[in-house]
Amino acid sequence: MSLKDNLSTSEAGDYIVISHGKTTVLLHLNKLSKDSAVLEEIVIPSKKIKSDIDWQDWLDSRSPGNTSWILYEVNLKSGKVELCYSVTERCWLQVSRVDLFLSTLISLNYEKVPLNKRLRIGLPPDGDRPDYRKIWHPGLTFEGKTGEGVLFDAWSARWPRDGGELAGKEIIIYLPASIGKYLNYFPYWIQVKGLAAKFNFKVVDSGKNINSPYTMN
Repeated sequence: MSLKDNLSTSEAGDYIVISHGKTTVLLHLNKLSKDSAVLEEIVIPSKKIKSDIDWQDWLDSRSPGNTSWILYEVNLKSGKVELCYSVTERCWLQVSRVDLFLSTLISLNYEKVPLNKRLRIGLPPDGDRPDYRKIWHPGLTFEGKTGEGVLFDAWSARWPRDGGELAGKEIIIYLPASIGKYLNYFPYWIQVKGLAAKFNFKVVDSGKNINSPYTMN
């Protein structure tokens, strides 16, 4: 499974909100065509976000409090970022200036984690006793509402040896098991084995049908 293939079947207007440490990121599928997708990434300190925020109203107000606002054009065949525009700096960026974590993440080839290797809830049984613990699933919020009983598949891949802190590490992502209502082009939970918890992050909201005042022509 490749996330870039899932991305090609999504719809413009889809969005996810990622929590990572003290930072929140709105990732919006700004525009979609047969060969490319324009992703919009807006970063804001989590402390500046109201609990009842309406993401469309926030966009309409030009995303007050944001520290970074970038549009990426991603080639859906290669997964590579081909163009970058900074709304914050009002200029085009060299692709080499941009953190290409997203490009690598969506281009990896993932294999489904079998149920007997999934993370479970609670302490493991002693000795050879059967393991009846429930399989762990991340929480899911869609358009501000908690999804009850949503099941997830776990997918695993090895990060390329690119010289960064993730090089060679196993990365596990979680996507909704049923395709349709919920987004499946970006993980709702990401875990990196062998690294500190600061590299783990989750999606705290998601939804559809929001529009941005900016796009790439």
